[in-house]
Amino acid sequence: MFGCLRRIAWSIALFHVLYRCEVAAKMSCYAKMLKQNVYKGLCGDLEYEEPEGEVLKKVSSLARVIRGSGRVLIHTGAGISTACGVPDFRGPQGVWTLEHKGLVNDKAVSFEEAVPSFAHRAIVALMRAGIVQHVVTQNVDGLHLRSGVPRSKLSEIHGSAFAELCEDCGVEVVRDWEVGSIGLKKTGNSCEACGGDLRDRLCDWDSILPEDEMERAIEEHKKADLVIVLGSSLRIRPAGNFPMRTKRKNGKAQEGKIVIVNLQKTHLDKNCDLRFFARIDLVMKHLMKELGIEVLECQQMNKEKTRGTEC
Repeated sequence: MFGCLRRIAWSIALFHVLYRCEVAAKMSCYAKMLKQNVYKGLCGDLEYEEPEGEVLKKVSSLARVIRGSGRVLIHTGAGISTACGVPDFRGPQGVWTLEHKGLVNDKAVSFEEAVPSFAHRAIVALMRAGIVQHVVTQNVDGLHLRSGVPRSKLSEIHGSAFAELCEDCGVEVVRDWEVGSIGLKKTGNSCEACGGDLRDRLCDWDSILPEDEMERAIEEHKKADLVIVLGSSLRIRPAGNFPMRTKRKNGKAQEGKIVIVNLQKTHLDKNCDLRFFARIDLVMKHLMKELGIEVLECQQMNKEKTRGTEC
C-alpha cells in the first residue's frame, strides 16, 4: 500500500518537474541561451498604473506633440510584446524575476507562437500615414517585421532570433522559425546568393552589437524631433541612453521631445515631456482614435500582401 502511494507521489513530482522544464524551455528559449553568470540588473521593480482618465488627457497632449513634430521615432522594448504573451525580463512576471524565485510563467508563449499586438499594428499604421519614419527596437522576437514594419525602416540593435547573416556577402536571411543559436555563431547553413557561411544574428551579453544597426539607430535618434519609448525600462546600455540623443539639438532648430510609456520607472523620466504609466495597447488605442487612423487586424494586413511574412 505504502509502496504504491510512494510511486504515485514520485510520479506526480516527476510530472511537475517535466512540466516546469517544458514551460521554461517554451517561454524563455532566448533567455536560457543567454550567458547566465552575469548581472541582470534590478528585477521585479514595482509597476505603476495611472487612471484611464489621466491617460486620456495625456493622449490628447501626445497627439498635439505628434502633429507638431516633423520626424517621429518609435523606440521599443520588451514591454510592447507582453500583450502578445511574450514575457519581459525584469517585470513582476518577468523571466528573470520569476527565475530568481524558482518559478516560471506557464502562460507565456514562444516567439514563434506570438502574434503582433495592437501596438505593433498601430506603429505600422502610423508609418503608412507618414507620421512615424523609423522604429528602433531592443527586442529580438521578430514581431515588428511580422506586423509589417519595412526592414529598411527598422533597427534591431540586439539582433533577431529569426535571422541569419552571410559572413561573405552580408545578405540577411529572415526565417519563419527561430534559428536556434546565439552569439553570432555559424548556423551550419549556407548563403543561397554566394555559398558563404551563415551566422545567427542574435546577440549574447558579450556579443559585439551589429554596427550597421547601431549606427542607424543612433542617427535616427539624433534626427528625430520626437522619440516615443514603448515598453522599455531603459536599463540596458547603450540603448537606454539613445533617447537623450533626440533631446539634444544635434543641428536641429530646437531640442527634441521624449515620451515614455512604461509601467516601471526609468532613469530618463525626469527628461520626459510626457510620461505614461499605462498599458501600451491602451495608450495606442486612444492615440489612434485621437489621430483618426485605422489600425488593421492581422488578417486584413495579410490580405493586402504588403510583405512576404504573415502577421
